[in-house]
Amino acid sequence: MASISADQRHMDNRFEHAMKEISKAALTSTGSPEDMAQFSNLVQQASGIQYAVTNNAKYNHNLATKIIDSMP
Repeated sequence: MASISADQRHMDNRFEHAMKEISKAALTSTGSPEDMAQFSNLVQQASGIQYAVTNNAKYNHNLATKIIDSMP
């Protein structure tokens, strides 16, 4: 279980970092096409990380459920 929690913590840290980068990009944006492209890329990265976090939580829940259901 330590590995599962370490993976979750790692993904949570990546998501938190991605959100900080989005906030920083939004505050420092000049509205140029380059800034808009960078912001779009950051949002896509955060979305991918959120997808991984959600699927990891679903996997862990299903795994725990199957373990409990298999007990006599």
